[in-house]
Amino acid sequence: MIELRIECFHRVLPAEARTTQWPYFARGTAMTIEEFDDRLANLSRHYEIIDEVQVAKLLDGEASPIRACWVTFDDGYADVLDHAADVVAKYGVRPSIFMTTRVLDGDWWPPVDRWYSALCQTTQQMVRLSHNGISERWDLGTAEGRARAVVCELKSVYLESNAVQQAAIFKMLCDSLEVKEVVHDMPPFLTKGDLVELSSRGWYAGPHGHRHRLLPRLTPEQLEAEVMCSVDTLEGLPLQNRSSWFAYSDGRHDQSVRHQVSRLLSSRGYRGALTIGGRMATGKDSLWSTPRFIA
Repeated sequence: MIELRIECFHRVLPAEARTTQWPYFARGTAMTIEEFDDRLANLSRHYEIIDEVQVAKLLDGEASPIRACWVTFDDGYADVLDHAADVVAKYGVRPSIFMTTRVLDGDWWPPVDRWYSALCQTTQQMVRLSHNGISERWDLGTAEGRARAVVCELKSVYLESNAVQQAAIFKMLCDSLEVKEVVHDMPPFLTKGDLVELSSRGWYAGPHGHRHRLLPRLTPEQLEAEVMCSVDTLEGLPLQNRSSWFAYSDGRHDQSVRHQVSRLLSSRGYRGALTIGGRMATGKDSLWSTPRFIA
């Protein structure tokens, strides 16, 4: 029986970033360099860490079943190259990174990072805001209040809204936080040159959507544009190692999304798509809904 653990990492940062980048730690999408090193050491003790070429052989039955782990990263933050790359090299790991390709241009940031940047910059402790019947009250001086600010209902509505609605909600958030400018404090993302550098170090690069849009919320035409723009952007780069997998934004998918994504990408040589399931991949799932653990 196949027992494959797929880890999904996002950000790896110095310990002092717990203060400056606290929303990512509160949400569970960041860890310190030391925590990341410890995590890989622990995984190495309990699993054979393999790359996606070996994953393919395992899933195709061309390799003997083993307790294996595949390391992946989502989104494409610059700290992956700055801090994570040296640690994975120490353990001989060849991860796969799934890029939100619009960030490669350097002048755009995903909606969730705008939300977090506003939170990072505020000096307000007590925050109250209301939108379309949703009321929020956060005490950012407490761990509970900070956790609420990064997982609240209003943030979910914001992420699921269209661009116009997002702009209105974000303005309300900034007004409530008394934050005027956020662009200068956005987290840095990988550049095209950075991604080529990671690929030269043995990393596989794959698509994660172009603007990190939630695919179940899109029309078929919008979904195709979101997915294929990401694919085409990566195919235009001189990458030495290309992933044969797609990763759903926030792991969101449904039967209709899986059907359309598999139709679009199978003909381009893709094997499947990764979601967030919090369980092991056993080979019994559809390859177009392969589960991962948020690390």
